[in-house]
Amino acid sequence: MKEFISETPYEILSGSFPKSANELVLVVDGDKKFKLSNAYTLNLADRTKLDTFIYNINHNIELVSGNVGFSYDDIIGKSYRVSLNGESYDDAFEAKIVGVVKAKKADDESGFLAYTHGLIEKILQASGKDNGTPEKISLYPKTEDKKKEVIAFLDKYNEGKEEKIYYQDATAEIIKTIKTAVNLISYVLIAFVAISLIVSSIMIGIITYISVLERTKEIGILRAIGASKRDVVRVFRAETIIEGLVAGLIGVIVAYSLCLSVNTIVSALAKIDNITQFSIVQAIILILISIGLTVFAGAIPASRASKKDPVEALRSE
Repeated sequence: MKEFISETPYEILSGSFPKSANELVLVVDGDKKFKLSNAYTLNLADRTKLDTFIYNINHNIELVSGNVGFSYDDIIGKSYRVSLNGESYDDAFEAKIVGVVKAKKADDESGFLAYTHGLIEKILQASGKDNGTPEKISLYPKTEDKKKEVIAFLDKYNEGKEEKIYYQDATAEIIKTIKTAVNLISYVLIAFVAISLIVSSIMIGIITYISVLERTKEIGILRAIGASKRDVVRVFRAETIIEGLVAGLIGVIVAYSLCLSVNTIVSALAKIDNITQFSIVQAIILILISIGLTVFAGAIPASRASKKDPVEALRSE
């Protein structure tokens, strides 16, 4: 059940709009349809019809086309005992349906029983609760733009007033919490990645330095036949570039394989497609980063190799 705010979004089909506290109206969609489950809840449909419908769905039985119909005479005049949060009161009263209306637009809310604000006041009086200023009001904008309009209106209303309307955007709070959790996880992952990059850079530098030590005589021969210091640097730089290229390609292949596996699992379990994506641009950037790190890590050992004296290098073995 929902409060009937305005007659504008609806078109009367039978009876009249609710006016007093004990009057209700049934709201159907633009095609004059009402869900069978809601009809059973409002005691407008026989339970056996709903049970048969559920049984056929659960046992993959072909559903018979057509709808269960209700005449307006069956609906108008039907009464309900009014209570608050499931509690009944000695002076509780009955409210009856006085009309059936349909939503004018397809996206307008429908499929419920609507009551007037007078019904709320009468229930509060019957329950002994204060029917003055409400503690809170819940608003449900249909779109993000509508929500921004509501927030802008409230901000403008609060300007220069001592007693202000305080509001809370539940959706924004949820999104903020999710973003905080994602950022925290991202920081932890960045820390692990940074540590792994530092360790891998050190290991690349050590491997290149060991390669320089093992090839001291080779360096001496290159210098003896006329190779310059820059040529020696280029030899070891080419090796580091090849190492970075191979390492980057292996990493890209592994990452792409993991993305495919994750997408397959999530699609099968949660019916969400392409939750992880790995583009060619990202692959190229990762390969370039890998090459850059290896070149940087091998720069010092390559520079030391170029500075070796040719005579001392030839006498090393």
